Amino acid sequence: MKPRFGGTRAAPSQPGNAQPASRNESISNRDENHRHFPRPPNTSSAARRLHCDIVVGTRPEAIKLGPVIIALRAKPSDFAVRLITSGQHREICYSALAAFGLIADEDLAVEVGSLLAHSAADVLRIFAAHLLHNRPDILLVQGDTTTAMAAALAAFYGQVPVAHVEAGLRSNDLANPFPEEANRTIIDAISTILLPPTPLAQRNLLRAGFQSERCPIVGNTVVDALQLLCAAHPPTLAGTGIEEMDLRARRLILVTTHRRESWGFDLETICTAIRTIANNRPDVVVVLPVHPNPNVKAIVTDRLGGHPRIKLVPPLGYLQFLSLMRRAFLILTDSGGIQEEAPSLGVPLLVLRKITERPEAAQAGLARVIGTNTAAILDHAFELLDKQDVYRRMATAGNPYGDGRASERIVEILRNWKAGRALLAKERSFQPRIEGLEENALESKCVTRPTGQPHGSDQDN
Repeated sequence: MKPRFGGTRAAPSQPGNAQPASRNESISNRDENHRHFPRPPNTSSAARRLHCDIVVGTRPEAIKLGPVIIALRAKPSDFAVRLITSGQHREICYSALAAFGLIADEDLAVEVGSLLAHSAADVLRIFAAHLLHNRPDILLVQGDTTTAMAAALAAFYGQVPVAHVEAGLRSNDLANPFPEEANRTIIDAISTILLPPTPLAQRNLLRAGFQSERCPIVGNTVVDALQLLCAAHPPTLAGTGIEEMDLRARRLILVTTHRRESWGFDLETICTAIRTIANNRPDVVVVLPVHPNPNVKAIVTDRLGGHPRIKLVPPLGYLQFLSLMRRAFLILTDSGGIQEEAPSLGVPLLVLRKITERPEAAQAGLARVIGTNTAAILDHAFELLDKQDVYRRMATAGNPYGDGRASERIVEILRNWKAGRALLAKERSFQPRIEGLEENALESKCVTRPTGQPHGSDQDN
């Protein structure tokens, strides 16, 4: 299967120096939705660079913001970029940044605890202190993580404008994904610039009352990231935990499952389905990088350990994981980012969630949102393993997520914002060209179907 694409800083402002706007002036500066927040920096010279802080805490943030950082730093006369890590997922975040040749300029050294509230409070407190002495012109955050939400909230409290990369995704269910649905909604509400990746994400923002001028469609930066990394790195298996001989005359099924809402019974049903697939298809090898969280690791190891064709491997670096995605025949996942990466690589995808905030791939025919029921997983997986025409249709559909130019558009938007111009001309926005991707037909709920005949014995092969 071939992929779809072969200076000195300004002195910080001191507390008490700025004159607060009157209540009437503050209200008049907002749009009719009361969502317009700080204006572009008031520069005395057009040559002054825009100082951008970019905060990342997890691997998906590093992957999706890596191309943006590279694109901004390619314009040193226009932008001064400071890359800050929170420590939410320190090692794997650093590893992902390294894939782009990036090193953090600063680490907030947040101690991540088991309670979401504690982690969020620590990021909020530490980043707020950082802003007192290192005030940027704008903060860029990505997605829906605890780091992104808490850093954006600290910036909002400090009246630093926020630009939200990947704004507007919605499942409309605060419990799925949890807590990401709430995080993303909060960030959108306090952002000055919203950067939805797709037309659907923009429509979600318009329905929430945001003006279209504030939320131009840019495409998903993960497509930019994949183009950069696939061009620079061949899909070798070194460091993946499997060897070339493991794949001789066998098809690779890559599985990831770790979501909080799947812990317990749902994870057990997923594992039952995976073992049944391996038992009944001797031409299949399953690779599952095991998440270190004890709620995941204990069940996965107990239910899937010891099978000769199920490879339980430790968490992988992003380049190694990307190699497995590129070599995979089929991917099963409950991850959000992989729902965008697999379609961009031309690999059919089964989404192990009951609902998704990324329904575009399913509508385009690249993915199916199937839930966590064992019978449903088996039904869809065996169909793709056994029916070449069904598989081919999924593997060759167009990509609804991006064209590799999202970072370029974000640079243009920030430059225009600094100059006080319209953010992005409509003809410059990303518009997917996919037959059948109907504007009002995007469904986010799972598409389970009745199962057929039993799928054979349950003996390990």
